[in-house]
Amino acid sequence: MNLAANEPTRAAIAPRALVVQSGFIGDVVLAACLFAPLRQAGFEVFPLVKPAALPLLRHHPDVARVVVDDKRGAHRGWRGLLEVAAGLRRMGFALALAPHRSHRTSLLLWLAGISSRIGFASAPLSFLLTQRVEVAPSDHQIIRNLSLLAAAGIEPGPPRLSLRMSEAARAQAQSLIGDRARPLIGIAPGSAWPTKRWPAEGFAAVVAALAAAYPRAGFVVLGEQADREAAATIGAAAAQVVDLTGRTSLEVWAGLIERLDLLISNDSAPVHVAAAYGVPTVAIFLATHPSFGFGPLLQPYRIAQASLNCRPCTPHGGARCPLGHFNCAHHLTPIAVASAALELLGGPA
Repeated sequence: MNLAANEPTRAAIAPRALVVQSGFIGDVVLAACLFAPLRQAGFEVFPLVKPAALPLLRHHPDVARVVVDDKRGAHRGWRGLLEVAAGLRRMGFALALAPHRSHRTSLLLWLAGISSRIGFASAPLSFLLTQRVEVAPSDHQIIRNLSLLAAAGIEPGPPRLSLRMSEAARAQAQSLIGDRARPLIGIAPGSAWPTKRWPAEGFAAVVAALAAAYPRAGFVVLGEQADREAAATIGAAAAQVVDLTGRTSLEVWAGLIERLDLLISNDSAPVHVAAAYGVPTVAIFLATHPSFGFGPLLQPYRIAQASLNCRPCTPHGGARCPLGHFNCAHHLTPIAVASAALELLGGPA
């Protein structure tokens, strides 16, 4: 449902701010750092996201309402773009912040007639923005996002993330965990990009090592239906592994991460959700590198990566290793990942 297009024109009690992030789930989580400062500055906050991200933000305490841009479906193409822009125009936004860099985002904000449109100078069609912010390539994405607030004259405060799932989702997450022994360790073997996926056999070896060090530990494998094969390999490593891949909603998935004592994840969205809840995290980097600004930041963490001259080869991952050997995955040893995990857990039980 396009909330923007269906809302009648009305005078808002407080000025409205739009935050556009229609990228991946992890990008949406990182954009949440903008919500609290905007609300504290007196704005009603309206994130604009893809339909898949709606459940992640609809219960956020700093969000007035989530606006959905179904750019791959009902709102695809020029007709859909104009429809969403018309809906945004009717909603009467005083300010738009655009952490998402795309042609569509720049066009959308211009067509919506929002008087203050702030985004990154590197965004496509950035000349359509009213303010263009230069950021350092090495800055974390949270720091980059907060720079948009500063350009709007809003004090960003210290970096922070927050998420809030519905009470029903949190209760369901707790019921899936039950009274499982501690520490509870989450394993997230998936990623949208193949060159960011550490082989399942590596995760399985880490689980076996941690199960030996913590005989009473519980393990949950988190991910999508596409991760079921990897989860089966990981589940064979220890009796206390529970496979929840493809079996939860996005809200329940986030609620499960909230309850972990440790997360071991590829460089992907779970790392950022864990940051919002302060969950200690081992983040695995293969083709990518934390210097691109998408590593863990606000939680206790360790980075697991192999030192190779050929990496990083991409800022976001790819379909295949450009050199054909995928050594960034094969040279990262399970003992290195398990050692990082043990450091965060405080050593063997």
